[in-house]
Amino acid sequence: MTQKIDLNNLDKSTWKTFKFEDIAQKISKTVKPDEAEVDIYVGLEHIDANDIHIRRKGVPSDVKGGKLRCYPGDVIFGKRRAYQRKAAIVDFDGICSAHAFVFRANEEIIEPKPISFLFTFRPIYAQNGRYFCWRFITNHKLGRFKTTRIPATTKRSTS
Repeated sequence: MTQKIDLNNLDKSTWKTFKFEDIAQKISKTVKPDEAEVDIYVGLEHIDANDIHIRRKGVPSDVKGGKLRCYPGDVIFGKRRAYQRKAAIVDFDGICSAHAFVFRANEEIIEPKPISFLFTFRPIYAQNGRYFCWRFITNHKLGRFKTTRIPATTKRSTS
């Protein structure tokens, strides 16, 4: 069983500063549910606020219209009502709501899991709050993120 991590009491003493655009790439591969050749669909209703794990799922036949393709290690972030802090790491091949962003970690710098923390971590919202107050956040607004602090221990070895 997956344990919850207390997002409010993280030790930040070893964190390093990066720009969001340096640590994650937005993935925009769209697919029709009936052509996706996957068994899992995740909508924003399946993602809980402040929980980086996806605990509920649907099936592609539940939905119509273009959806985003996602793969293990990707992070889904709900761009509708972003202030709800719905972000989770994907552990399956599937599709997700087009009302989400799919991000993939730059694995030369960071592992995927900490990216999902960025969207649930309160200080990020305090620092960038004006962008998250809008009903619908855009990739352009996310690009305005101030630098974020990421645990240095998540950096991959390049040797």
